[in-house]
Amino acid sequence: MIVKVQHVFLSPLVMLAVPPLALLDQNILFTVVVTLVGLAGMLLGKRTLATVASLSLLTLLVWGKAAISILKTSPPDTAVLLVEFTMVLMFMEASFVTLTFNRDYSQLKAREDELSQVLRVRLRGWLRNQLTGQSKLALVALGLSVGLLPIAGFTSISSDQLAFSATLALLAVVVLLFLITHRREPERS
Repeated sequence: MIVKVQHVFLSPLVMLAVPPLALLDQNILFTVVVTLVGLAGMLLGKRTLATVASLSLLTLLVWGKAAISILKTSPPDTAVLLVEFTMVLMFMEASFVTLTFNRDYSQLKAREDELSQVLRVRLRGWLRNQLTGQSKLALVALGLSVGLLPIAGFTSISSDQLAFSATLALLAVVVLLFLITHRREPERS
C-alpha cells in the first residue's frame, strides 16, 4: 500500500531540498502536481504517469542541488540528499513491480479454479521476493553511499567530489537493479 501512495510523502520531502527561488517560489504547486500525477499513475495502473512523477522528483533533486550552487544558498545535508535520491529510485522500481503485480493479479482475481488459486499464491510470493530484493539492494547502496561521507572528513577529498562519486555509485547500482529486474515479470499461463 505504501508504494501506491509514495508520491504523497516523497514529493514534499524532495521539495524541502529545493530552494524556493529555484522554482520561482512555486514549490507548493510543484509538490501538488507531482503528487497528483504520481498518485494517479499508481491508482489507475498507468506506468507512464508513475514514471514521469518519479523522474520529475529525481530531476528536481538534481536541479535543487545545482540551484544551491548557483544561488549560493546553504546546502542541505549531503546524507539527506542521498537518502532522498535512493528512496525515489527504490520506490520507482517498486512501483514497476507493484503495477505488474496488480495487472496480473486482477486477471486472476475473478477466477476460482484451482490453477488460478495456485497462481495467485505464486504471484504474491513473486511480489514479496521482488520488493524484498529491491529493498535490500537499496539499503546496501544507501549504506555504501552514506558510508563514504565520513571518509571526506578524514581525507583531502572534498564533500562535493564525494557526493558526486556517491551519486555515480548509486546510479551504477540503479542500472544494475534495472538490468536485474527488467522484464522479470511473472510467467503467464
